[in-house]
Amino acid sequence: MSHDETNPKLTALQAFLPLIILLGLDYFGATLNGSALLSQYSLAIFAAEILLLIVFTKGEICNGQRSRLIKANHYLGLFWIVWLIIALLQGSLSSVLLSLLGLVVVALMAWRHYLSLATGLSLLGSVLYLYMVSQQQEMALRWLCYNPISQLLLGVMLANMLLLISRNRLQGFIALLPFAMAILLALNAFYVLSILAFFPETIPVVPDMPAELPILVYFLLHIMMMAIIGFHILRKIKLDYFNLILLFFMATSLPIWLGFLVQPL
Repeated sequence: MSHDETNPKLTALQAFLPLIILLGLDYFGATLNGSALLSQYSLAIFAAEILLLIVFTKGEICNGQRSRLIKANHYLGLFWIVWLIIALLQGSLSSVLLSLLGLVVVALMAWRHYLSLATGLSLLGSVLYLYMVSQQQEMALRWLCYNPISQLLLGVMLANMLLLISRNRLQGFIALLPFAMAILLALNAFYVLSILAFFPETIPVVPDMPAELPILVYFLLHIMMMAIIGFHILRKIKLDYFNLILLFFMATSLPIWLGFLVQPL
């Protein structure tokens, strides 16, 4: 009896923790770069939703798995509610539209109808977000702090966590996600190294801020994440919640470390 009573609370905590990490580091990132109009992780949420919608539409899962996945997915709606409030306070029409698209996707998944429309809205939200990023005046913010590749990596990790929390049994699909993480992690390292090497002018000189330290930590995190993911792939071990939340926290902190380089002078 006690296990049945505590299990829903544990499930809620596991689904809520990634949201706290995202919103907490979003706030911290906004204090660094001076911009609170656009989340550094919105594309990650849309990417996770698209993966979950693939599970809903293509995966052979029972109603129990669908119900648990919907409940876990509800917490993503809180992310959009917070950013909708921020957008309304800031008077940003595009951010309001972005948040509303995210909320509609969560609602359609909960309704279990028009899932193709939900997928289309997620793609539309992703395109709108990338357009908003392209309008950022500071090149370092545009190319590094709102890095789309690291956000796709976060989206894969978030989808993996929600599938694990909902006890989804699509083992073949879940087994592919660590490979996607490894590929995106390698692409992200190459992407950032290319920008730092070929476009050094994108990084402003910040007084009393040694550029080597945040960059060193940034790529050390890549090595640590690749070691964890590679170990599980080579040993054919499924990533558990502890390892996923650890990977998720490290991946979420990536734009923060680059934010130390581009903070306002």
